[in-house]
Amino acid sequence: MFRGSLCWRRSNSYRLALATSIREPNSSEQVEPSCAEIVSCELPASYLPTVQHAMLPNVPSPASPTPLTNGNNSTPRHTKCGVMEEQPEPDLTYVTERILAVLLPQHSHSYATTRTETNTTSPSITNNSISHRQMAELASMLRSKHGNNYLVLNLSGSQQESEKLHPQVQEYAWPAQHAPPLDVLCSVCKAMDSWLHSDPKHITVIQTKGSKGQLGVVIAAYMYYNSICACADQALDRYAMHRFYDDQVAAESQPSQRRYVGYFSQLLSGRVKVNSQPLFLHGLLLHQLPSLSPAGGCRPFIKIYQALQLIYTSEVFEVPPEMDLLCINIVPGLPLKGDIMVVCYHMLEQGRKREAVFRMQFHTCVVQNFSPLVLRKAELDNACTDARFPDEGSLELIFSPDPDTPPDTKLFGNNSGIRVNNRKSDPIVRWDSYLDFSTTEMQSTSGECECVCWFL
Repeated sequence: MFRGSLCWRRSNSYRLALATSIREPNSSEQVEPSCAEIVSCELPASYLPTVQHAMLPNVPSPASPTPLTNGNNSTPRHTKCGVMEEQPEPDLTYVTERILAVLLPQHSHSYATTRTETNTTSPSITNNSISHRQMAELASMLRSKHGNNYLVLNLSGSQQESEKLHPQVQEYAWPAQHAPPLDVLCSVCKAMDSWLHSDPKHITVIQTKGSKGQLGVVIAAYMYYNSICACADQALDRYAMHRFYDDQVAAESQPSQRRYVGYFSQLLSGRVKVNSQPLFLHGLLLHQLPSLSPAGGCRPFIKIYQALQLIYTSEVFEVPPEMDLLCINIVPGLPLKGDIMVVCYHMLEQGRKREAVFRMQFHTCVVQNFSPLVLRKAELDNACTDARFPDEGSLELIFSPDPDTPPDTKLFGNNSGIRVNNRKSDPIVRWDSYLDFSTTEMQSTSGECECVCWFL
């Protein structure tokens, strides 16, 4: 039995109705004619971020938000030892009458970077995977309600079982808790729009495992896409998507995910012009690092990824507690193109573990005039909710169009109290959490932002 929440239309608005089982919207309800003033579905200006580090701000959630998981949404089962344990069930939500969000129990390989990692086990591996019975029941329910008129957009990696059970499946995979590549986000929205407009009976099912943030990225991006491509009579659909995002997923969205939605909306509207010039990273300035070592201070090192492929690893720095600035020079400048991720780790004293300090993602096409990219605590994944990270803490990236000429001499001035340990060969430094994540599942690794040409 599936439990979930159903968004349906009555008196010119969508109301959330909790049900013990999914039923099709408007199955026995009469839609009342609209006589109220049309509600504007356009997001306020505060949702639209600045060009330099575009992101949706944290949306305040209601005191008791409606969760995707409704009640005790699980089924007891016997283990080999005879002990009863609960097996979580999939959750379904009708975001609109033709868009369904499906949250599956977390897959056994989620690739979300954990706070503390070792090089002896893979990151974020759990035993809480969805069963064949659950997948079959999900497919049976969808077929009974919608026949073969639904398209599954799977966001959590290739799943052969999904392809066997559903009539139409498209794969758009990226690691949980991360922002998707910008061109993948464009492709998802285009696929949704094409399918929904090809037949009024068509339904889109957005499916992911364990991460509400992935659902939120797609729903928020399609809300912007729909506002540009669709007609005015779909205003209530956009209002429902806005409400779903605010009530159910905004609190779990990562800053990088919101940043990418901001990029997407600004590119669609033309407020940002694509920067196609070569871009070189000359250094990173870390302001006000947290004190993570027992004696105070921090032992940070940086890893930089392009399309989830590791392209740079820094030395390990010994930063004493009294230091408030760390400068990491990159000589010559590191060429960047497309989707970039910067991850900062702290090496624990034993040297066999590392702790994620922060993570951030950005796309090179939105960097304007090679200006420094500055992100503060609230804009850094992990750090934004870490009380140990100073409120004044920030990350600054220094760019130029030339690999040999850094734009600012301040890159060459670390305090003498900061020691450098050249431990790049250390297994805990070399270990890459994303080696097992197939980039072919992400549909594109070219770094090009193809969505822009759709609206030029």
